[in-house]
Amino acid sequence: MYAHEAIAKGLKGKVVMSLVVNASGRAEEIRVISSEYAELEECAMKALEQWEFQPAIVHGEAVAAEARVEMLLDATRT
Repeated sequence: MYAHEAIAKGLKGKVVMSLVVNASGRAEEIRVISSEYAELEECAMKALEQWEFQPAIVHGEAVAAEARVEMLLDATRT
């Protein structure tokens, strides 16, 4: 769902996602674990793709690692 559609419906809720943070700190393999509104899932995933993370460090080297994110979305506020 595009952001303008979520806003039109006035949706507000939580989306929980799992992902892999790669060695460059970018999100990959994003999956929705749960959400209060299925309509917010695409918005949450697109937002998460823009985030930059601190990658995990093992023996001084950046490595990929699994993570979990809970995102609160409020499409009632513009």
